[in-house]
Amino acid sequence: DPFLRAERMETLDDVMATAASCHVVIGSRFHVLIAGLKMRRPCVSISYGPKHDLLLEAAGIPKFCQSADEFSVDQLVSDVEQILADLPRYEHIVKTKVAEFERESGAIEAFVVRALRQAGRAS
Repeated sequence: DPFLRAERMETLDDVMATAASCHVVIGSRFHVLIAGLKMRRPCVSISYGPKHDLLLEAAGIPKFCQSADEFSVDQLVSDVEQILADLPRYEHIVKTKVAEFERESGAIEAFVVRALRQAGRAS
């Protein structure tokens, strides 16, 4: 299927390259979501902790999170279809939010630190 990619990734460079080649990044690992956002891609999170939800909230796309404990394939498909149906809008939201954080700090690390701090308060 040309619309679905599942690849073995062993390095951060692998993750970044794969994220850059996708329209939507689906991830349960925090670093995969970070890579997707760094590459300005809308993401869908299968989260196992509050930091995932807070990260996508900070990126302006909080509705695309679902708990790994309550995972639904139907919801995942619906989320991806919703993003793809209005891809330019969601790309713009992510690009704008990530660019704001980069301007504030000069680096994507501030984006991550903010999400991690919020997750620490939510724990």
